[in-house]
Amino acid sequence: MRDRLHFSRDQSPIPNLSQLNDLSHSEPILIPFTCSSLNALASMTKQLDTITTQLATVQSTVATLPTFLAMENVLTPITASIGDL
Repeated sequence: MRDRLHFSRDQSPIPNLSQLNDLSHSEPILIPFTCSSLNALASMTKQLDTITTQLATVQSTVATLPTFLAMENVLTPITASIGDL
């Protein structure tokens, strides 16, 4: 999870046994909430990366499409022929 969030070991150190024993009686309740929050954040980060990649693909696809003016010029003979029908 640390890698997905781009956290260094300094930013999210793993507590040793001595540090865990020094916690007050109410502090350990925060550990599962913190882990759940970090897991949710990591999942959202992964989904955001996926969306960013998909948007880049869409942008490159749209860039290759002809402009409206180019399509209109191609369709002009067809539109003119419809009036003759």
